[in-house]
Order: sequence, then C-alpha cells, then structure tokens
Amino acid sequence: MNVNALQPFQPPPASLGARRAAPPPRRPQTAASAQASARELSGSLSITTADGDRVTLSFQAAASLSSAQWDTRRGGSRQRSETSSASQALNVSVSFEGEFDQRELADIRKLLDSFTGAVGDLARNSVEGAYGRMSGLGALESLAGFTYGLQMNEASAGLVARYA
Repeated sequence: MNVNALQPFQPPPASLGARRAAPPPRRPQTAASAQASARELSGSLSITTADGDRVTLSFQAAASLSSAQWDTRRGGSRQRSETSSASQALNVSVSFEGEFDQRELADIRKLLDSFTGAVGDLARNSVEGAYGRMSGLGALESLAGFTYGLQMNEASAGLVARYA
C-alpha cells in the first residue's frame, strides 16, 4: 500500500478568484406603539310620587378608542403605518307607571334636570359636583322619595416597543 506524506493546505492566491463572504443582510429596525382606552358610565333613577306613581330610568353609555403605529426602517427606506378605531354605545330605558299631575311632572322634571347634571359632573370626573347636585335639590313635595346610582369605569393601556 502506497501512502503519500500529508502536505499542508495552501489557499489559492487572491488573484485566482478568492471571494469574501457577503455580510448578512441588515435586519429592519421597527418601532411600534399602541394605545387603548375605554370608559363606561351607567346610572339609574327611581322615583315614587306621594300617591304611588313610579318613574324608572336607567342608562349605560360606553366609548372606546384604540390606535397603533408602526415605523420600519431598512437601509434607506422607511415604511410607516397607522390604524385607529373608535366606538360608542348608549342604552336607555324609561318606564312610567300611573297618572301624573302637573305638580308631580314639575318635581320629576326638576329631579331629572339635577340627575342629568350629576351625570355630566361625573363624566367630567367631579364626584363631589355630582353628589352636591343631587343632595341640594330642595323640596320636592309631590314626591314620596327617590333613589339613584351612578357609576363610572375607566381603563387605559399603552405599549411602546422598539425592535432592532
């Protein structure tokens, strides 16, 4: 068996077409942000007149907003995208039971005006204003009583990210 001696490897000279490996392609740089917010306001009002007639009102209002932006750069080019959406909903229920005279209607109107003002105060984040408006009604002589409730829920979130 014929065994030749091992010889060291000699790379070919550069002039014979040796090539350098190309650098890997640059990854795009991306920045993204997103925001979302939602708000819900709900309430109810129940009124009983001195002679037992009833008025009941309830409502639920909701609104949401969301948006997102992307910005991608690769080499000398740039691509930007945006999207947004908004929605609103309102549900109202009103019921009347009985016969109302002019005095009862006037007191109910006064109470409803204060209630809608209190809803507006709460929507502007003034809990004290809403409470003050409902507790400062004065005499409503044709009414035996009323109960009310108001509630507001808010939520928001945001995200900012950068990918390189």
